[in-house]
Amino acid sequence: MDWLSQRCARGVYLKFLVGAAFLCALVSQAQDQTLSPEKRGQIEAAVSKFMASTHVPGLSVAVVEDGKYEWAAGFGFADLENNIPASEHTLFRLASISKSLTAVGAMELSEHGKLELDSPIQKYCPSFPQKSAPITTRQVMGHLGGIRHYKSDLQEDPEVGNTKHFDNPIQAGLDFFKNDPLVADPGSHFHYSTQG
Repeated sequence: MDWLSQRCARGVYLKFLVGAAFLCALVSQAQDQTLSPEKRGQIEAAVSKFMASTHVPGLSVAVVEDGKYEWAAGFGFADLENNIPASEHTLFRLASISKSLTAVGAMELSEHGKLELDSPIQKYCPSFPQKSAPITTRQVMGHLGGIRHYKSDLQEDPEVGNTKHFDNPIQAGLDFFKNDPLVADPGSHFHYSTQG
């Protein structure tokens, strides 16, 4: 992906975050327990406007208030190539946005004694590749696991910018680096990596 494409992609993500904040504001204005048809219409209009301005082909949107599922819908296409529409059940790759969501979830689990951050990551993800030294959940979450980031040559690393649908995205992410040596000893250096 060239510099301009990367900048455009970042712009789409920024617009996504602004759009998501706008949707949150719309939802937070609703006082009753169910999402009114008027609010649904406002959300649908905002999603359509966002998709048109950013050329996003498809989205899944859900409204959850006070832990209660209120409404969900799919917009556009999950797979343009095969003309498959998006639904409320469509899963999309969120890229690095998922890191902050994962961190919040991990901290909640840790506070409730359901996640030991300093245990080997294989305790929670048995298919995580064995490396030359043990890697903990804390190290992966803090980019201290020694796992490489994307290679700089896109010809060598076709996963950058890949829009392919993955049936098993966790395994696809693990396969990305499973045969590669660590770039640093776990816990010794911060090294940003998509995989942690």
